[in-house]
Amino acid sequence: MEEKAAWSFIRSHDNTTNISMTTIHPTHVMGPSFAPWHHDMIYAMLHGDRAMADSQLYGVDVRDAAAMNIALMKSTETNGQRHFASAFKTTYSAILDFIKEQFTDEQIQTVLGDVVQIIPGEVVAELFSPVQQTSYYQDMVPRMLNRVVYQTKHPEAYVYKYKEPNATVLQAMENMLKHKNKG
Repeated sequence: MEEKAAWSFIRSHDNTTNISMTTIHPTHVMGPSFAPWHHDMIYAMLHGDRAMADSQLYGVDVRDAAAMNIALMKSTETNGQRHFASAFKTTYSAILDFIKEQFTDEQIQTVLGDVVQIIPGEVVAELFSPVQQTSYYQDMVPRMLNRVVYQTKHPEAYVYKYKEPNATVLQAMENMLKHKNKG
């Protein structure tokens, strides 16, 4: 709603100073950041003693998210555009499997604590089949079955440097371990 209001103002006669605007809609932001370790999206997604449906996930490395913000602020060509910030596509289970391959149980426990149980998307979709007519089913099940494709309308505006989810996840986990061990 805030973005809608901002665009309304930008396009209105009340915008007497001709302020321009560009928006960025980042997907799951992951990677080694300066923020405290528990604010990482990997932690938010995989931490906890619960179960969740596996699903596709689009992600962007925190370094690309920051660089994209700077690049678009410097470019007058992007004025008036909405940008989807996403460098890679993966699944929750792929991220968790990769983490389990790269880190010991002790390291995972140190960073994530209890780790979610990921239920295959096909299993969850079948459980929801009696409510196929609901908007929840129609929105979420295609994601669980990895059938949704998101693309930016302006791919030329920014070229991602960090496009490999495993490298981003590895560096994020290493960074979180380093910060956790200091604290």
